[in-house]
Amino acid sequence: MQKSIFFLLLLFITGTIACKKKKDATPPPPATASDYMPMTTGSEWNYTVTTNGTPSTYKLTATAKDSLFSNGRNYKVYTNSSGPNEYYFRTGSEYYRYTVLPGLSSQSFELKYLVDNLSVGATWVETKNALVPITGFGTIPVTVEITFKIEEKGISHTVDSKVFSDVIRVSAKLKITAPDPLGVIIPSPNDINYYFAKGIGMVHNTIVFGVSLAGINVNSETKLTSYTIK
Repeated sequence: MQKSIFFLLLLFITGTIACKKKKDATPPPPATASDYMPMTTGSEWNYTVTTNGTPSTYKLTATAKDSLFSNGRNYKVYTNSSGPNEYYFRTGSEYYRYTVLPGLSSQSFELKYLVDNLSVGATWVETKNALVPITGFGTIPVTVEITFKIEEKGISHTVDSKVFSDVIRVSAKLKITAPDPLGVIIPSPNDINYYFAKGIGMVHNTIVFGVSLAGINVNSETKLTSYTIK
């Protein structure tokens, strides 16, 4: 389950996704060399993850399967060697994932995590409602606002000794709004970055994130160690 916690935001830790198969559903667009998340069947990515000093590994594999969700989007199914399947969808320059937001809730959400044609400095906001356990208050409804920002584009980025070109760096900042008397909760620390290489996918991410009221204190790093794009 490590990958679920580290591929997209640390905001919700476990969860299941209600979906159904539909053979006549429109498939996602085919992967091309310009994709920042290839979807070709049999493509594989091997990652190492270090969280609060503890290392682990996982392999992500694109399958030939798809799943139609209630929003009408046909998501590509990826198996994960250390946890449940992952689900990705692309339409034009927008990239989506069905995911959990670690640590706060068991609910699953659709997140737009990348828009590859935006200029440096551009932002978009994803807002989700959840029931979250808060120390001293029990489980309460909150609104989680995630602001994504294109920090860099077309850069070279080194992961250990491997240099990746044409990389986009996306940051994410979180804000949680709870009922009074809690009000707005700004995680501290709150420093999340993702690096996506053209034609490869995510090559690196770093997450330094804490919510003391929810008992969350995470310092993690995920690195791509090898990959095969079919």
